[in-house]
Order: sequence, then structure tokens, then C-alpha cells
Amino acid sequence: MITIRIRSFFIRIIFSVSCLFAGSASAATLHAIIAADTSDYYIGSACLRDFVAINIHVHTIANVTGLDIEEHVFYGTDFKPFDIVDTLRDLECSDDDVIVFYFSGHGFNTEERPSIWPVLDFKFHGLAVDDVVDIINSKKARFSLIFNDCCNSIIPENYTPPYVGQVITKASPYRNYITLINNYRALFLETEGVIITSSSSPGERSRGYTNEGSWYTGSYLESFEEIVSSSETPTWEMVFEDSNAILQKKISSDNEISKDDYAQTPLFAIGLN
Repeated sequence: MITIRIRSFFIRIIFSVSCLFAGSASAATLHAIIAADTSDYYIGSACLRDFVAINIHVHTIANVTGLDIEEHVFYGTDFKPFDIVDTLRDLECSDDDVIVFYFSGHGFNTEERPSIWPVLDFKFHGLAVDDVVDIINSKKARFSLIFNDCCNSIIPENYTPPYVGQVITKASPYRNYITLINNYRALFLETEGVIITSSSSPGERSRGYTNEGSWYTGSYLESFEEIVSSSETPTWEMVFEDSNAILQKKISSDNEISKDDYAQTPLFAIGLN
């Protein structure tokens, strides 16, 4: 596990004039926990693309909002559930901080479990999303986003592992930086509560291609970029409803997918104060 702490002086200078209109810079911290199963034989390449894309995403959030960023990344040989749980439990948050938890990898569910949220699969151990949510809620951060891109397939209970815890890209062509900053602030600085999302419903798999990454992560990032660049004040409902629309469009246009046996219906729960 690698921990990185960055203070975004350069971007603050770039946006200093705009921030006079958007409000004073926040001294709060964005705690980003990113886990991706990049070594998996089948989905490792897609997970690596997800890891890079989300890493850029969280740094962009920090740069635009003025949040400090403390990043904890788990990939390759560091993709270990106990380390992730320990990191979550050890987080020290103020009541104005933001937590973003992201997972890309395998997942599953069982008929016996009462939860719609999947169990994150670490091959020899499973980490229930519900337990991740409980730990993050205990930190009492102002806003938390818990994002899981994994299957939610039903498997027999006796086949499940034991549970744990019972790059640079081209700039987007934004023309109105004041609007952009205000939209980021609306989503991350002026929002309180918890959001949970997973890429599929119980009994469903999640789709991705080696050369594209996971489809739900890509749909979310595409939706987010569209929403924050719009002149309309954004909401998280808008982001995830648009993410689903983009995902369904991808699925319907893929000739390799049988509409009868390949449904992928993302879940999202928004509990904002």
C-alpha cells in the first residue's frame, strides 16, 4: 500500500482569480482509497485502466476544489483486503473532510445475504461493501462516495471466501472555469452525507474490455465530465442517472451482448443531509 499526500499549490495559483468568485479555499482533506485488482489474469488490464482513470479523477477533484489530498492506493501485490480495512479504520477525518473509496475487481453475492451490495472478492477473502460503508460512516466525514465496479453474481454460500472486517491526460475543453469550479464545489464542498454505488444488481455480472476498462467506471467518468461542464447546477442524482443511461447505451450497441442474458443495472443509494 502506498500513501501519498499532496498539496495543490500550482492549481491554486491557476484558479486563484476564479476562486475569488467560487469562495475561499478549503483546508479540508480529500481521503482517496483506490483498490484495483491489476494482477488478475482475466480482468487485470481493465482494472489497471480503471486505476489510472480514477487516480486522475481524484487529483482533478482536489485541484479544482482546493482540497488537500491524502491518497491510499492498493494494486498489484499491494491488493490486500486486511491492509485496506486497516487503512479505513486508521483514517483521521475532520467533519469537513471528503472520503472517496473506489474498488475495481471481482465481486459476488449470495442468496443467503440480505444485502443488495456485493462482496468485494480478494480471492482468498471477501470484503462486504456493507462493512466498508460502516467503517467509513464511523469517520463522520462531511461527504463520502463509495464506488464499486465489480460483479454482483450469485454464487453458493459454501464457495465464498471468508469475509474480512465482519499519469497525465489531455485537458477537457472547459470554456467556463467559474462554472466548472462552482460545479465541483457543489458536488464535493457543499454536499453532506454518503453515496454508495455498485456497477451491477444482485445476480448480474459487470462488463469491461481490456482495451477500455470497466464500462461502469467509464460511464461514470463520462457522465461526471458532462455534468460539471454544464451550466446547470449539478446533483449526484444527475451524475448517476446519466451514468446509467450511458452504460445502457453501450450495452445496447454492443452486438456481442445478448439482451436476454446480459443485463447490467447499476445500484446507487444517495443519503445526503
